Amino acid sequence: MPIRSRISQPECIDQYEASARARINTGVTLLSGGDSLGVELIGLAAEMLLKAAYYRLIGYAPLQPLGRDDLTGAKSDAIVLSVIEPHDAYHNLLFWTELIIATHDRGFPVRTRPAGLPAPPVSPNAMSPVDVSLLRRAVARLVDNWSISDRYLAVQPYATRQDLEDVFEDVMVIVDLYDAARM
Repeated sequence: MPIRSRISQPECIDQYEASARARINTGVTLLSGGDSLGVELIGLAAEMLLKAAYYRLIGYAPLQPLGRDDLTGAKSDAIVLSVIEPHDAYHNLLFWTELIIATHDRGFPVRTRPAGLPAPPVSPNAMSPVDVSLLRRAVARLVDNWSISDRYLAVQPYATRQDLEDVFEDVMVIVDLYDAARM
């Protein structure tokens, strides 16, 4: 039986989180050896944690399946909340960051939610200015060092030791905010 058939399960917050942590662990091992491939893995982990944080913020249950309609819903929410970052096939870290911040600041936009999803708080607590600053700074620098399109780069040492340290530091800011449920 093919691997995809054996492991097929719906995407959900728990899957995003578990997958992100596995990629961070492997990525850190690669980074510590000076391997630039670690950048790709932990950059992808950051994307997963930002998506998980957004869906958790708007009230999705940890095991609630996520699909194309949920991504389209995030795009609709971004329009209502005046998030101007393009979603870029839903891989843009800046899009997810600004959507999280806007949702915290302005509340959850009214849109059609999946059946059974409880109504989220009308006005979630805004993120602290310190957390907003930390998140924006980390994601902005991470975007300078990682893109989903990096997966097409030839595996070679394209990153300096400082680049590797910066990427690790930026992803750890996202992990810390996620773990503390502050985003």
